[in-house]
Amino acid sequence: MLVDDDQDFSTGNEEFILNVWDDLADGGTVLWDEGHGQYYTLARFSAFETYAESNGYDVQATSDLTADLSGTSAVVITSPSDAFSDAELSALSSFVAEGGAVFLHHQSDFDDFDETDNLNTIASELGLSFRFNDAQVTDATNNTGVNYVPTTSQFNDGFPYFEDRDGISSGSELDPSKRYTVDVISVADGDTFDVEFDDGTEESIRVLGIDTPESASASDAERPEEWEGLSYEETTDGVRSVSTLNFYSATTLLAADGSPYTDGETTAVLAPEGSAVNDEDGNGDAVTYPDSAIPLAAIDGNVAAVSSALVNDASLDSDASNFVLNVWDDLTGGDATVAWYDNGQFDGFDSFSNFVSNAESAGYTVSTVDSLDVDLSGVDLVVCSQPQQPSDTELSPLTTFVEDGGAVYAMGKSDYEDYDNTTASNDILDAAGAPFRFNDAQVVDSEGNFEFSTSRFDSSFPYFGGGEDNSSSDVQYPYLVNWANQATSVAEEELSGKTIEIYFDENEGVRDPFDRVLAYADYDATGDGNRDTTYNAKMIEDGLARVYGSTLSRHDEFWDLEHTARTEGRGLWNESDISTAAEIRNSTVQELYFPDAAAVTGPASLDGRVPVASEDGTPLVGVDADAGIALVGSPFIDESYEADEGFAADTSGYGNFAFLSNLIDFLSDKNGNVLIDGGHGQFGAGYALSAEDAAYYQRYLEGVGLNLEQVNTAYSERLDDARAIIVTTPVSEFTDDEVAALSDFAANDGAVVLLGSAAAPGSTTANLERLASELGTDLRLGSAVTDGSSNVNGNASIPVTTNFDDAFSLFDSYEPNTGGSGGSDGDDGESPTLSVSFPENGGVGGTVPAELSLSDAPDGLAGFDVTVSVDDAAVASVESATVADAFPSGVTEVSVADDGSSVTLAASDIEDAVEGGAANVSLATLSVGLQSAGETGVTLTVNALDSDADGSAIDAATDTGVVTVADIARIGDNDLPTDPDGDGLYEDMNGNGEADFEDVVVFFEHRDSDAVQSNADSFDFNGNGRVDFDDINTLFDEI
Repeated sequence: MLVDDDQDFSTGNEEFILNVWDDLADGGTVLWDEGHGQYYTLARFSAFETYAESNGYDVQATSDLTADLSGTSAVVITSPSDAFSDAELSALSSFVAEGGAVFLHHQSDFDDFDETDNLNTIASELGLSFRFNDAQVTDATNNTGVNYVPTTSQFNDGFPYFEDRDGISSGSELDPSKRYTVDVISVADGDTFDVEFDDGTEESIRVLGIDTPESASASDAERPEEWEGLSYEETTDGVRSVSTLNFYSATTLLAADGSPYTDGETTAVLAPEGSAVNDEDGNGDAVTYPDSAIPLAAIDGNVAAVSSALVNDASLDSDASNFVLNVWDDLTGGDATVAWYDNGQFDGFDSFSNFVSNAESAGYTVSTVDSLDVDLSGVDLVVCSQPQQPSDTELSPLTTFVEDGGAVYAMGKSDYEDYDNTTASNDILDAAGAPFRFNDAQVVDSEGNFEFSTSRFDSSFPYFGGGEDNSSSDVQYPYLVNWANQATSVAEEELSGKTIEIYFDENEGVRDPFDRVLAYADYDATGDGNRDTTYNAKMIEDGLARVYGSTLSRHDEFWDLEHTARTEGRGLWNESDISTAAEIRNSTVQELYFPDAAAVTGPASLDGRVPVASEDGTPLVGVDADAGIALVGSPFIDESYEADEGFAADTSGYGNFAFLSNLIDFLSDKNGNVLIDGGHGQFGAGYALSAEDAAYYQRYLEGVGLNLEQVNTAYSERLDDARAIIVTTPVSEFTDDEVAALSDFAANDGAVVLLGSAAAPGSTTANLERLASELGTDLRLGSAVTDGSSNVNGNASIPVTTNFDDAFSLFDSYEPNTGGSGGSDGDDGESPTLSVSFPENGGVGGTVPAELSLSDAPDGLAGFDVTVSVDDAAVASVESATVADAFPSGVTEVSVADDGSSVTLAASDIEDAVEGGAANVSLATLSVGLQSAGETGVTLTVNALDSDADGSAIDAATDTGVVTVADIARIGDNDLPTDPDGDGLYEDMNGNGEADFEDVVVFFEHRDSDAVQSNADSFDFNGNGRVDFDDINTLFDEI
């Protein structure tokens, strides 16, 4: 908006805008449109309004633009929530044609507050050559302190808009080296108040370095992740927190007789107000609802029905996982045995792998059954996810199972394109004796969306945590709001009407982006006439505020005060208890994303040191176990990529948090919390992170019983009790003493994890690499890594990868102190592991590689003789194998069985390539042919595995993977489809060996064929769980 009242007018924004007015309007009346639902009304530009009128303009608000245009010289239109009518657009066009000026003001798409389409419609009507982008501009280097408030001096001097002129006074010109005596004239809240200077100037003061909770009126801006041990919405009875459930392609419930289900006693979740029921498949069998009380989940006795998958891999979030686990706990009592009925349906067991991992972490034992006509005597819960039609002989045992006390959890699905198996699911509910059934329909919200969220819960059910009615609560965190009020009361009592002294911090600016003065405040707290109490510190000490993770010179001093307040339970910290934090996002690592990724480089070869690479093989993470260092080419825990922070995509399903935590424990043999460096200019630098920028990772760590804490300078004191420190790209260099402290920490089994960024300026990247060198590692950063096909939200600069080296134990859900076999000495005391892993799966007729590796060789490796056997050669068979290049060809042997069921590999390390302490040793690579659809295990037999210590045998554990073969069929008369990039999706649909436009044509022509629809997972390029036209478009975009 450039000139609204929140701007700092010291830079000349108002002078620029008025110069534009003078050039295009040259005085007269300027109308300010307020007739289209604008947030930015004239009242929000009062300073500029006064400024413009003092320069000869008459600025008037209007709610009827068409009626008031006559006689005016210009019109201002800020982001209009309501579209302009055709008549209004025509009137504007005529106005411009007759010499009138139109000034359009837009805003970024943060939180979708922009109204880009409405403004661009005006631009189109006026025949303008430009349009507004539905985006946000950020600048990590040139900004006012945060990257979303960029500054620029890149002007086109051909325009007469940059002449200096008298502007709006931006307040006092404050000397950052001085102290000022001021009077407090009003208090806004615990960390903001207004003061008056001796000359009568008034300023708003933002208290430096602290943050008090948000008041009720601003509670939507509260971030509970910032408050350690608080606001988890947990209950004392262990019910997991659930605030909102997101439904995708949901149906609704019906009564057993086919009428609307209206039993409020058993209905736990309703669709949002204004929702409706559609007959999406058009066969006329959908049952509509007379009002908006549309049931989405119901539980009766020991049978539960939920109207969508809710927790499949495409939809899983913490709320959904918590809700379903709460239901399971209620049905079974927890720690139960679950049989997942998987008889070949689209939404089968494999579609729920992340949730199953969560369930197993919660104590459940989950396995599949392909028939209900099996022994269910040891089963507590049967799960049905839209199965194919069961036989009558299967339904009868289910009835008996329920009558004997067994529980059933059934999932529904909308009738979109008739993909649902509603009849089969309803037969199961009927056999289980449930009073409800699934509707053959689709639920949409008030705007017609089939993906929607709801918080209309019946809190009498033990599924939602907190025990409050979430449908009517206006304040999500009442505990914090209560303490916000107390902090405000203390500020009023201590400061209001008092004379205080304010002064500034050498590491901070004088003003924040909202033109508030950033200051310390000293006041007389005892009435003895001495202003010797620092208000900032006193609020932290009394437990009324937290420390803000900035570059503040007194940050570590303030942190000590907060730590003491938390330890002693003062003020709001009285109820702080991270042990009540439910785990979030702690699932098996399936994918990782790397914003602003840079390649990790080093010596000529990084073999055995790269746990994660991009899909094309470029290293993204490097490990130096001997030095206790890891280098990641991205600030990949940056909260600016969280949907709740306004990012356009949901990244909560990626495994970044679990991976980083495992990486830390791989390198560290220490207990304690995780530190993040904030003392080298990281706060406010868009390419680096302070604790403020990693609050979601902090919340993740709390869920596993750890803390994330910032340290600025107190390395020698704070590192003693830490397991790791994260260092992101530093704006300033580390001192010799700081380097010495970090080196000593790493040498004594602590982990140092360096996070780089391709967006960082070269000078700051040099600071990070200098630190890496001084810490004794050869890992460095290279050029930017992008991926045009595998990325987040279509942004090539945020690559996504599944290219993992499974020889590293970094990809399971995280448990503290179990993250792999790293450490500075490369030996955690556990036995080495000989493993065979399969980094890719494929379809019938293809081949995939398998990697044979040894996790570590404490005493070196003299040689090996190993047999790898495939359990079912009809599913997959060994076609060939090669021993690693480290072993000379004259002393290697490869013998593949005639039927491909096994291969024996032997080699002698005559050149001592594998020395003592070696880790992640590659032994051989196999090529496995995929024969038929299914899964087969692999067996490892160690015939000999000898060390260099007098030829003594290495007592190694074995670890094998599973080969999964997709049932891919020929599409039309083309060759068998292939997966050129190994991502599990078959872009080469005509089987010619490459992805090209002909594949798009084949996809379009055969989109409804059995070969495509029966293998939807292989062609679901947009990841929404089904094959549709958008998959065709996505494939076209990829090629």
